[in-house]
Amino acid sequence: MTGRTFSNYPAQRIYSFAAASRILGRHVSTLFRQAKEGTLKTVDTPLGRRIHVDEIRRQSGEIVDEEPSTQTDIETA
Repeated sequence: MTGRTFSNYPAQRIYSFAAASRILGRHVSTLFRQAKEGTLKTVDTPLGRRIHVDEIRRQSGEIVDEEPSTQTDIETA
């Protein structure tokens, strides 16, 4: 996964709903509904709500730590 880092959120990877939709294979309206219901955690940014890479991993069934990752390069080979 490649994410965009924002200056207010250094070393964190966050994705737009559209990008997360493509990664997870779900319709973007499904993600908005899940966020509204509270089953999808979002991050408020100056550009609007975004989804942290750890939440995308959690939604896809990967095991993640409870605290969001602070690594700058979380990709694996």
